[in-house]
Amino acid sequence: MTPFVDRLDLGLMRDLLGVGEYESDRAVLRAARSAAPPLSQTVISVAARGEMPIGSGSADELRRARSRAARYASLHEAISAVTPARMLKGSSIARFYPPGLVRAGNDVDLLVPDEVSLWKAARVVCDRAEITSADVSVLCLDGRAHLVLALSWESEDPLLDRDFRAEISTLALVGDYRRVKPRTTLPDDGPLAALVCLAEERFQREFGVRDVLDTLLMFDDHPPGPAEIAATAAEYQRAPELLELLTAALAVHDSPGLAQGAEALREPAAAEERRRSAATPDVLPVVEARLEAGLPVYGLPLREARRDWPVSHLHRANGLHLLRTPVGDFLMVATEVVSPEDHEAALRELDSLDEEER
Repeated sequence: MTPFVDRLDLGLMRDLLGVGEYESDRAVLRAARSAAPPLSQTVISVAARGEMPIGSGSADELRRARSRAARYASLHEAISAVTPARMLKGSSIARFYPPGLVRAGNDVDLLVPDEVSLWKAARVVCDRAEITSADVSVLCLDGRAHLVLALSWESEDPLLDRDFRAEISTLALVGDYRRVKPRTTLPDDGPLAALVCLAEERFQREFGVRDVLDTLLMFDDHPPGPAEIAATAAEYQRAPELLELLTAALAVHDSPGLAQGAEALREPAAAEERRRSAATPDVLPVVEARLEAGLPVYGLPLREARRDWPVSHLHRANGLHLLRTPVGDFLMVATEVVSPEDHEAALRELDSLDEEER
């Protein structure tokens, strides 16, 4: 059977993006930007791979995409020199793309073993970039607190490109927190780990063209066996999402590996749907209640800091939960809206803590 990559041209991208045959090539690029902004760089690289002449603007967009990927790879290398860190999601999937074809991504996702490692990794990022924002969330799993930290800094072309962003976490997968619990590990096998990460995306959004491309190119390069796919999907409780993804990929390219994988997923997907059908109780929108239920609480940034602390400290006072970290202080919240009174009270409490520490 013809490998999928040999079919991948601008005409196929046109079909995938739903662009009419009488519309211009620019319409394909516009559709890619609308579907997922980084997908435009893949479209440009597909056009260039097909020996279509591209101009200076398109060439520079590809250059910036490759520069971003190289910068993330360099960052991962620097972090790995001080603590174990595994690349997740886009950065790990890009290796299934053939030379010359760009799998662009906005951010880099890193899995670290514990909180001490998380802050070691964060210090490397802070030493190499001028951080413009930091976001943190916390949840408890099996009696242990887990953190997700996102650090952002300005891109090379802020008018055209999203900020650089490094997400560092002690969780490999978050699921939907209730029916599908977070996980701290991934399969050791690279393609199986990549498939699980792709399935994870379905908890945040519907699958799109880039997910289908990722899957097709992965099965071209290193297709996992159907038995391994089914066993991994069952273990990680993501069989329905993987079945949906492989089915979508099969609609584009009928490969035996995909067909066998989808067939192997039908039984574990049905079993997982039955397991999820059990009702889960509601949880009050209160920080303590969410932490006890294994649900995330989010950090409202209060102020920046640079501290040589190995771990963060959760300070409770007057009904407030203040997370004091090596990169800043955060008011932990359970709702999207925070009252001005709570915000002011949190800042006053921080001032009081500063006085005590002097």
